[in-house]
Amino acid sequence: MAFQVTEYKFGDQRGLMITCSQSKHHIDLLPGYGASLARIELFGLPIVEPIDNFKQLKEDHWYRNFWLLPFQNRIKDGKYHFEGNDYQLAVNEKDRNNALHGFFQKIKPIDVSWDVQDEVVSVDVSHSYQGQFEGYPFPFTTKFNYQIFAEGKIEISFEVCNTGKVNMPFSIAFHPYFQLDGKRESWKLLHGKLINFPLDERNLPIGNSKILESNLNTSKSDYDHCFRYAEEPYQIAIESDKYLLKMQHGENMPFLQVFTPPRNSIALEPLSSGVDAFNTKENLTVIPPNEIFKGTVSVSLVIK
Repeated sequence: MAFQVTEYKFGDQRGLMITCSQSKHHIDLLPGYGASLARIELFGLPIVEPIDNFKQLKEDHWYRNFWLLPFQNRIKDGKYHFEGNDYQLAVNEKDRNNALHGFFQKIKPIDVSWDVQDEVVSVDVSHSYQGQFEGYPFPFTTKFNYQIFAEGKIEISFEVCNTGKVNMPFSIAFHPYFQLDGKRESWKLLHGKLINFPLDERNLPIGNSKILESNLNTSKSDYDHCFRYAEEPYQIAIESDKYLLKMQHGENMPFLQVFTPPRNSIALEPLSSGVDAFNTKENLTVIPPNEIFKGTVSVSLVIK
């Protein structure tokens, strides 16, 4: 295989373009914007909504293809109480008065490296947060590893280390906006048993959870729902006439957020915890000093 990694300028940072001429893979990785993925094309098919330029990332990104941490989804009023202290995060979802999707895209990388082999490219991206943002004084480091395989698979693993002196509340999500050939209404979602967590008009949890009685339907245009897998494996697939796109996530990411934007895509977001977990404590991760939290996500495409 002819894998190649090329650096290019994106905003005030650099991007990495990873290509394979034989298999027609093309992945654009943005280490300086939260190790996010601006583009994923496997076998020549764009499988996520791309971020084509810096203006689009800043003004019309909808957090697509970002990693969301150190909190994911929403925190009510941006407020939370943790181990005897009250904290106030910046409220960036103004219309619902929530803190939304963390701030990892603002943290610049401290190291980027890659290794190119015949059948796989491996990229490591490391970040260090010093506790400088409002409402989250907990320092940590991250290491993301991307492996792109010629067979049409991407495996992502991460490690988050608490470098502070006290316990650290934490949650994380991956936020890809998937697409396939044809219209969204013609795709099928294939998944195991899911538990639905009802949300109110602010997309915050209310009421009791319950087992979802039927499969999710891509023709619905108003999904912004949170689920928890009722059993392993934690995986979901999108099927079209020509392709099968599968996403699987490890045991530390047992939740799934499903969102249908007003475009021809669907966001399927693996989460480590539920919505507003800093307040509800629903599967909230607490990382002790010098301890590491790990997780994995893989995405693969099969031509039928």
